[in-house]
Amino acid sequence: MTAMRELVGNAARDGDLAWVRLTVSGQRIERAAGEGPGMAGLLREVEGRTLLEAASVPGERLAADALHDALGPVAAAVPDEGRVAVAMSGGVDSAVALLRVRDAGHEPVGVTLRLWTDPAGKNSERVCC
Repeated sequence: MTAMRELVGNAARDGDLAWVRLTVSGQRIERAAGEGPGMAGLLREVEGRTLLEAASVPGERLAADALHDALGPVAAAVPDEGRVAVAMSGGVDSAVALLRVRDAGHEPVGVTLRLWTDPAGKNSERVCC
């Protein structure tokens, strides 16, 4: 029997807060709870999915940030020599690199780095990463 565990994540922006609590068995989300802008729809989408599947579910920014905060430390894929990680900057070059990897017969996985930014900082919405 696989032990149940809980994953918790949160995000804040412009005075709004979102949080999520996932009850996980193995790699599958058994229950999802949370509050905040966009969270209700996101919870319906992630319940029953694997952690890796849930990481790709789109949602409103604050809700998605809270979900990714919970999933980040634990989402993992089974190693596969055909899978290639492609660093995604948001520009055309990295998108073309991902397509070239796919066209070469590999399974591309786009990854990006999210660094902490100061929400009170000047032009924090325009900060790269």
